[in-house]
Amino acid sequence: MNYQQIKSSFQREIWESQKTFVWTPIVMAALFFVLLAFELLTANDYQMENIGNLIKLAQYPDASEQLDRFGFLLVQVVMGIFLSIAGLSQLRYFLSCLFDERRDLSIYFWRSLPVSDLQNIIVKFVTGALVIPITFILAAMALIFVGFSFFLILMSITLSGPDIGVWQFASSVNLLTPIMSVFLSIIPMTLWMFPIFAWLMLASMIAGRAPFLWALLPIVFVMLAEVVIVKVFNSGDFFFVYALRDYLSISPELLAENGIRFTFENDGFTPDLIPKAIMSKVGMIPLGLGAVFMGATYWLRVNRSHE
Repeated sequence: MNYQQIKSSFQREIWESQKTFVWTPIVMAALFFVLLAFELLTANDYQMENIGNLIKLAQYPDASEQLDRFGFLLVQVVMGIFLSIAGLSQLRYFLSCLFDERRDLSIYFWRSLPVSDLQNIIVKFVTGALVIPITFILAAMALIFVGFSFFLILMSITLSGPDIGVWQFASSVNLLTPIMSVFLSIIPMTLWMFPIFAWLMLASMIAGRAPFLWALLPIVFVMLAEVVIVKVFNSGDFFFVYALRDYLSISPELLAENGIRFTFENDGFTPDLIPKAIMSKVGMIPLGLGAVFMGATYWLRVNRSHE
């Protein structure tokens, strides 16, 4: 591998999925900003009074906790929406990244280039696991800071007067800590979801058509088979169903164990708490299973991609 080949491979992935990487987060950010501007410009007197009261809180020394919660809630809501769409984009990308190039036969062109199959697999995984969420996070950050700045400018014009501390309010709202926490969670989230991403790529490589069904039906079949065995033969407790449920869920108890309160408050919140909670879900067995799926994907890419 060399730098130029890797750079070209990433550029290819981004070029082929521009709607996912570029336009979806940009359009989302633009729509949210338009909605925010419309809401502020059409706010009635009661709403403006409530906004003014919120800004006046910055003048009181004991109001810092409430303002921190406001910033924490703002980032949580915006990031939550963007990351939810990013998750759907990842699902679509992983299911199509190897399937589409076989369907349209472009794989013959790409394999004629001096780029190894291993590099292609790694680039596709990194693109789906890291590049997609990062682009959505950056779009969410832009929306938060531009929207918040627009809010402050509009409020400084509308709520004029010596007792309105708009800029003091701006300096009191902590937006950086929760944003930093989201960035620090990217790698732990990738490790946690590694077996899921690898399974989706394997389904994309195997499928002759409908890769989503190839990814879903084997899991459904195993779950139904386990239910039949347990219920009909009374052979003990469920294993696969409970293991999958426990692995994919983050319970309030898990957050509490890592020092995170399951609320919209940020008492004692530091950027490393959520990454630590996610890392506690990562285990050697799931990572090994993901490695098996990736190995199978690579083998099929090398030996069966022409079929």
